[in-house]
Parts: sequence; C-alpha cells; structure tokens
Amino acid sequence: MALRRICGRQGLLPRSLQISFSYNRSGTTSYRGGSADVWMGEHQGRDVAVKVLRVFPASKLDKIARVSFRSGSVKICIDELIVIVQRFCKEAVTWKLLHHPNVLSLLGATMANCQFVMVSEWMINGNINEFIEAHQDANRYELVGI
Repeated sequence: MALRRICGRQGLLPRSLQISFSYNRSGTTSYRGGSADVWMGEHQGRDVAVKVLRVFPASKLDKIARVSFRSGSVKICIDELIVIVQRFCKEAVTWKLLHHPNVLSLLGATMANCQFVMVSEWMINGNINEFIEAHQDANRYELVGI
C-alpha cells in the first residue's frame, strides 16, 4: 500500500496505470452514480466502461475554469483541486491492486483538463442491480460468492 500512499500524497498516477481510449460524451450516459457517470468506450478494439468523476458545478473547482485573480479565491480552488487529484489517485491505485472474482479489474486511468477517468471492462449485463431486476430468479448468494 506504499504505492497508494505515495501516489495519493503526490497526486500522480503511475505510468503503468495510464491508458489511452476513446469515448463519445455527446450522447447520454450509460449509467449515473453518486459521483460519476459511466460511458461506453473503446480500448484496443474492445468495449470498455469509462467512469468519469463528476465535478459538481456548485463546487469551487469550477472557478478554476474562470480563474478569478482576486487574492485568496484562486488558492482555495487550487487546494480543492489538489485534494480531488489526491483522492482520485488513491482510488485508482487501490482499484488496480484489487484482485477478486467479483471485482472488475481496472484497465487504467487518466487525468486531463480537470477530467478524472477510470477505465474497466464493459459488462454486457450491466450492473448487479440491473442484472437482478432482469433475472429475478438468480441466486443472489451465488452472485456475491457466498
């Protein structure tokens, strides 16, 4: 977990985690979570899930795009951005280190233009809630590995 701590503290992603992919944000999202949107994308000729963290407009982070040169407001925005970058890097490194049959593998992550993106395999049956709704007779204990 030293890698997680170092990457989080420095706000950096290891090169081995960085990934190139393509996705189209002009349409609607495939899934919306509490803090991120998931889009279908492509990486090396296969479908992938592109998780884009949502930065809420109410956050002071949006001020970075319209930098105000008043004394203190820029520092507050940059401090918030640093915390977001550190948390993102910790989450990405932690996810990459997880290995369990019921947890999707992280293929990679990227940070660019205040967009924080993680890429994993695309699950054709959707998330667990959608699968259970579509297959109400599914053995839920078996699904979680009990």
